Amino acid sequence: MSRPVTEVLVFALDGMRFALPTAGVVEQLVIDGDRLRRLARLAETGVLGASGLPLLRLSSRLGIGAPAQLRAGSLLLVGEAGRVRGTVLLDAEPVITFAELRAMPATVPEAPARQAALVAGIAVLPAGERAILLQIPTGILRESAPEVAEPGPRALVVAPAGAPRDRLRTLLRRLGHEVSLAEDPRAARLSGRRFDTIVLDLDAFAAEAIEPRDGVRLIACSAAALPRVPNGFDSAILAGDVASLIAALAQRKTLAA
Repeated sequence: MSRPVTEVLVFALDGMRFALPTAGVVEQLVIDGDRLRRLARLAETGVLGASGLPLLRLSSRLGIGAPAQLRAGSLLLVGEAGRVRGTVLLDAEPVITFAELRAMPATVPEAPARQAALVAGIAVLPAGERAILLQIPTGILRESAPEVAEPGPRALVVAPAGAPRDRLRTLLRRLGHEVSLAEDPRAARLSGRRFDTIVLDLDAFAAEAIEPRDGVRLIACSAAALPRVPNGFDSAILAGDVASLIAALAQRKTLAA
């Protein structure tokens, strides 16, 4: 009888092959260029910018040096039941395959405590190669970030009702935000609530509909790429682009003049 197989992400770090079950991965994003460098710097703080989510750089946790020339990597949103509990930065681009999962052989020397908490066994890949099977317990993610007060950051999405707005709400909730919705830009001023981030649909409203405020991150959202970031806004994203939303939340906030 053949043993059950499990879907895994396989990647290499410093010449070693690793595997991570996809069951705990809510989303996988390819990150490159400035976004990758920005996330690498944020990983030193242990927090994914304004989202407040834990950010763990896997190579650092495993005691593996980051490549000197890294052009692209991946950001994993990890959690359960569609809810993101933390993020993991990989200095690699994993591929999806299936593997037979086995316990770590008794002959293998025990890893140091920081690495041992991540190692779950061995993954036997389709061609017979073996990879170190990893797990990312929620506790490890919490260790990487300082304690933060509840509730999470507050976000307001100003956009007409419909699928694009629902998608933005879902993404922000996954990233740890308490989300409010509005179809009128005046809601930001009239609601009486303090928001950390406001996302404005530029396909429906003019950029001038929102007044910049100190301490509030303003993100412009559009179905088409914008030639530049509108005046008063911190960043501009493509509708439905998770990577650009994460990059916008990770960006350092500029104070309004």
